[in-house]
Amino acid sequence: MKAKAFISVILSVWGNELFAYPSLFFTEEDIKSIREDQLDEQPHSLNLHLSALLYIDQNHWSMWINHKIIRPETCHDIDGFHLEGVTAYGATFSRISSESLIPRTFTLRPFQTYIAREQKVVDEIKNECKL
Repeated sequence: MKAKAFISVILSVWGNELFAYPSLFFTEEDIKSIREDQLDEQPHSLNLHLSALLYIDQNHWSMWINHKIIRPETCHDIDGFHLEGVTAYGATFSRISSESLIPRTFTLRPFQTYIAREQKVVDEIKNECKL
């Protein structure tokens, strides 16, 4: 129990993402346990809606995700998702589901929504997005 509490403190200091595997510090079972704990804290019906994307180059862009402006310097502010990359046509994200240790990668274009519960991308669902 103390080890689990220690791991939670370390992760809260370094952020919620644990993408380095194989790990020098944790076994595969430890990583699975940590991810399950993190997923229990996250809402299962979390949707990601890309309203608009303004792209100049890889260091100068803005996008509106769930009614929030995201820029290169604030791309870590997307709860439950990791931003993999941005192009002029869309943004690629990853998310670790409770069923797998492997991140699920998907790309959103403007006016598309990723529905986490169904793990699919659909066109224009504004009203169901969680803030």
